[in-house]
Amino acid sequence: MEAPKKLVGSVAGCADDTLAGLVACNPGLQLLRGHRVALRADLDALRGRVALLSGGGSGHEPAHAGYIGKGMLSGVVAGAVFTSPAVGSILAAIRAVTQAGAVGTLLIVKNYTGDRLNFGLALERARAEGADVQMVVVGDDCAFTTQKKAGRRGLCGTVLVHKVAGALAEAGASLDEIVKRVSAVTKAMGTLGLSLSPCSVPGSKPTFQLADDEMELGLGIHGEAGVRRMKVMPADEAVETMLAHMTDPANASHLPLSRGASVVLVVNNLGGLSCLELGIVASAAVRGLERRGVCIARALVGSFMTALEMAGVSLTLMLADEELLGLIDAKTTAMAWPNLVAGPAVSQRPEVLAPNEGPEPQAAQQAPSAGPGTKRVQLVLERVCSTLLGLQDKLNELDRAAGDGDCGHTHARAARAIQEWVRARPPPAAPAQLLSALADLLLEKMGGSSGVLYGLFLTAAARPLHNRSDLPTWADAMDAGIEAMRRYGGAAPGDRTMLDSLCAAAQALHALRSPGAELLTVLASAVQVQGWGGDRGWAEWDGNGCTGRALSAPCPPGRAQRRRQKPPGTWKLVRAEPATSARPSCCSLTPGRWRRRPCCAPCWRGCGAEGGQPACGCPPLGSLRLRRRWEMRQHAPSVPSECLWSPKVGSVSVLVQRGVGWWDLGLGGGGWSPCRGGEIQPALSVMAGEEGSCWATHEPSSLPRGWLGKPGGSHGCAHGVWRKLQKGGKTGTRGPGQSLPCTTG
Repeated sequence: MEAPKKLVGSVAGCADDTLAGLVACNPGLQLLRGHRVALRADLDALRGRVALLSGGGSGHEPAHAGYIGKGMLSGVVAGAVFTSPAVGSILAAIRAVTQAGAVGTLLIVKNYTGDRLNFGLALERARAEGADVQMVVVGDDCAFTTQKKAGRRGLCGTVLVHKVAGALAEAGASLDEIVKRVSAVTKAMGTLGLSLSPCSVPGSKPTFQLADDEMELGLGIHGEAGVRRMKVMPADEAVETMLAHMTDPANASHLPLSRGASVVLVVNNLGGLSCLELGIVASAAVRGLERRGVCIARALVGSFMTALEMAGVSLTLMLADEELLGLIDAKTTAMAWPNLVAGPAVSQRPEVLAPNEGPEPQAAQQAPSAGPGTKRVQLVLERVCSTLLGLQDKLNELDRAAGDGDCGHTHARAARAIQEWVRARPPPAAPAQLLSALADLLLEKMGGSSGVLYGLFLTAAARPLHNRSDLPTWADAMDAGIEAMRRYGGAAPGDRTMLDSLCAAAQALHALRSPGAELLTVLASAVQVQGWGGDRGWAEWDGNGCTGRALSAPCPPGRAQRRRQKPPGTWKLVRAEPATSARPSCCSLTPGRWRRRPCCAPCWRGCGAEGGQPACGCPPLGSLRLRRRWEMRQHAPSVPSECLWSPKVGSVSVLVQRGVGWWDLGLGGGGWSPCRGGEIQPALSVMAGEEGSCWATHEPSSLPRGWLGKPGGSHGCAHGVWRKLQKGGKTGTRGPGQSLPCTTG
C-alpha cells in the first residue's frame, strides 16, 4: 500500500511549516528562534504571573499552539509528527518565560512516555538553574477496562486543563494553587474515542487498517489500538455505546456519573469527520446524557485535538461545579477556543413560532375553494402526475448525460405529493388559488432547484389570475411566470432549459387564443407546442434576438454567432452541435400540407406556412422562419449556405448562397431566381436534413448539373450536408410531396 496523499511542502519540514503558518496568521504569536517553539507575542504580560507551557508531537492541531493566548497557554513546544519535542526546546521555552518575569512555570503534559520523559528532564534542568517549575500529567482515557501500569492516556481532556489553568493564571493564582486545582480536574474527567478510519504520518502508510464495515472503540490519538472493533452502526447507537462504556462501573477507567451530575461535554473531531457528522454525534450525545439525568452545563463541539486525518470522534466529560464553570467561561484570546454564549446544552429548546401567512388577495378570498371546475382540475392533475411517474426512468436517463441523474426522481416526488394532496381534499377551482397552492406544495415537497423554479413560475403566474381567468389573462400569466424564472434563474430562451418549452407554449397560447375559445382545449394545444419545441431544443431567432418560439432554428446564446448578411434583415446563425430528436418520425413540408417522413437519425426539423395541417404532432404555427448553416459540396471546397423560411404568410422561400449569388427557391416550383448576381440554375425545391436524415418538400424534376444525384437514383445526405454522389446527371422525375429515401453514402 502506498502512502496516502498529503498536501505538504516536505515530509521532514511539515511540523515547522505548520507552526510557521499559524504564527504568520496570528499577530498574537511569535516563534522562538532556533526552536520549534511558539510563544505569546506579549510576554511582558507574564510578569508577576504563572506561565503555562504545553506541547507534544505535531499532528494534533489545533493542539497545542492554537491554545496560546491570554487566559490560556503562554507557549507551546512542538515535536515532529507524533514525536515528543526535544528537551533543549522545552528548556529554551522555560527560560524564555522565566526571563520575561513569570513567577513560576507549569508544564501541562499528556500521559505518553516520551512526553513525560522529555518534559521531565527539561524541568529538572530548569530547576537546577533556579527556576520554579512544576508539571501536571493529564490522563483522561476511559477505554481500558483494567488498570494499566502506565496509567490512562492523555487525550482531548488536556484542552480543558489548558483552559482551567489559564483562567487561574490570568486571575493571579499561585503555581501551587493552579497545580492543586488542575490535578483535581484531571481525576474528574474522562474521554473515549471512536474511529472509522486510520491516520497516516506524512510519507508513511496508515498506522492500522479497518475494514469498510468496521469502526474501532477506544483508540489513541496516534492510532494506538482500542478496546474492540465493531460493525459500523448509526450515530445514535455508536454514541450510546461510547457513553455506556465511559460510565460503566465495571470499567476500571470509567467516569462516575450519577443522575443530577453537571458536566462539560466536548464533542471532538479526530480530524477527518465531516462537520455534518459531528453535529449529528453532538445531538446524539446530548440526548444520551439527558436520558441518564445528567445536566450538560456547557457543550463544546469542534476540532480540539485531532489525529491527522483520522475520521472519528471523541467524547470528553468533565464534572463541573459553578467555580469550574466560571473558569471555563473566562475570556481568552486563544484562537482555537470557541467563543460561545455561556449556558447549558439541551436537546429541546423553545421554538419561535413561524409568522402567520400574509392575507390572501381579496379576489382569492372571495373565490370559492371548490366549484364546477374542481373535478376537471383533479382529472388534469392526475393525468399530469401519472405521466410524470411513467417518465421517471426516461428523465433520469436523460439527466445522467448532463447532470446527476435525479431529474426523474425529483419530478416523481413532486407528482406523488400532488396526487396525495388532490386525493386528500378537492383542489381549489379558482386558478390563482390553485397555482399558489401548487407553488407552496412543490416548494415544500419537490426540493432542489426544480422545486424553487416551479414555485417561482406558479407564484408569479398566479398574480394576473386573481381577478380574471379568461384566455388572454392565462397568456399573461404564462408571461409573468416565465419572466420570474428568467429574472431569478438567470437562464434565457435557447439555453436548453425548461424555459425553451415554456416560451414555446406561451407563444402558442398568445397565437391560439380567440374569442369564445374553450380554455382547456387551447391550453392543451399550447402544451403540444411546448412538447414539440422542448423535444428538440430549437427556437426562433430574429433580428432582435431569441423570441422563444419553438421553431426549427437553433438559438443557443453564447454558442451562436450573429452577423449581418445579405439580403438585408436576415441573420446568419452558426451552431456548434445539432439538437437531437426524441421522436421516431419527423415532419416535412409539402406545399399546403404536412407530411410524415421516417428519420434515419437525428433530423433537421421544419414547420410550415399558415394553413398547413399537422399530421404528426407538428403545430400549424403560421409563417415560420428557419435559419441554418449548412453546406453544398462539389469538387471545390464547400461554401457556406443560408436557408431562410420567409416570414411572409402563406409562402415559404429558401435562400441559398452559391458562390457570390443569393438564389430564391420557391417551394411552389419555378426556377432559380438570383437575389443578387450569379447564374440562373434549374429549379430545385428540395431540402436536406442532418446526420443521416433526408427531407423533401417538393421534389424537382431535375437537379443542377454537377450536384448531388444520379438518374433514377436517390438523393443522399449525411451529417448535415449535401454530398456529391455522381458528377453530373439528373434525377428521376417525382411528383410533389414524394420523399426521397435516405442514404448515408
